[in-house]
Amino acid sequence: MASFSITSDDTLYVSETFSFSNTSTGAASYVWSFGDGTNSTALNPTKSYTGFDNDNCEETFTITLTATKNGKTSTTSKNVVVYFCS
Repeated sequence: MASFSITSDDTLYVSETFSFSNTSTGAASYVWSFGDGTNSTALNPTKSYTGFDNDNCEETFTITLTATKNGKTSTTSKNVVVYFCS
C-alpha cells in the first residue's frame, strides 16, 4: 500500500526544500510525481520548486506516490503549497 509523509512543513517558500518520507509497505518500486511535470524514483526524495509565470503568489502542487509490486499498483496523493512572493 502506497503511503508517505511530508517531513518538512507542507507550505514553503520558493526554493525551500520539501522532504518526503516513503512509508509504503510491500512494494518493489516507487514513482513520485511532483505536480510540475517532474518525477523521481528515489525512495525518500526531496523537491524544491522555482518561480512560475502566473499572477498568483502561491501555487498548490499535488504530490503523487505510486508503489508497484508484481504488476499491482497502489497510489496516494497529498497537496503542498509553495509561496512565490515574499
